[in-house]
Amino acid sequence: MAIKTEEYSEPLSSVFAGALDADQDGEVSIQEILDRVADRGFGLLLFLFALPNLVPIMPPGSSGVFGAILMSIGLQMVFCKSRPWLPTRFRHYRLSPKIQGALQSKGVNLLKRMERFSRPRFSGLDTPLTRAIVGAIVMLLGLVLFSPLPFMNTLPAILIILMAVGLMNRDGLLIGTGALLGVALLTALTFGFHWFVELGQMAKARLLGG
Repeated sequence: MAIKTEEYSEPLSSVFAGALDADQDGEVSIQEILDRVADRGFGLLLFLFALPNLVPIMPPGSSGVFGAILMSIGLQMVFCKSRPWLPTRFRHYRLSPKIQGALQSKGVNLLKRMERFSRPRFSGLDTPLTRAIVGAIVMLLGLVLFSPLPFMNTLPAILIILMAVGLMNRDGLLIGTGALLGVALLTALTFGFHWFVELGQMAKARLLGG
């Protein structure tokens, strides 16, 4: 499917800032954001919902909420949906002015930095199959966001952001890099989790044996 040139005429940082503009009550809902970024596809939504996990002021449990949203978006990418859809509960979720301002500040600055080196390239990697693979990786990384382990909010979020910017800019290099690093992280966690379980069982056996 051809990409409309107007979708890429405005810098990503400007699109992101506009998507988080508050309405009359000083807040913005997920549905309002969806309406504003629908023409940018799934990439901007992945960026938007991964970014909060890099912001230290997020209230407890928020990583799980955004992890669930990311998993839903990833699932739709796996099934090659043309437009994103979210459950009513998530669509009505409203960002507080404090969180909204933090996301705008950090998100816009981050996108401005990434715009300097991200550009359309290796377009052969921007295919429906690749997007489906990215969606599957995003689903698993979203599941990791529920983990209480240290840095398990930050690392998955960074990798999702790499893939998201790649999707928005049709940057195959970023898409491929984020996907490969995501697989590496998931593999490490799989074997690491097994190691931690074995270590816990050994410690328990020693304590009970003593």
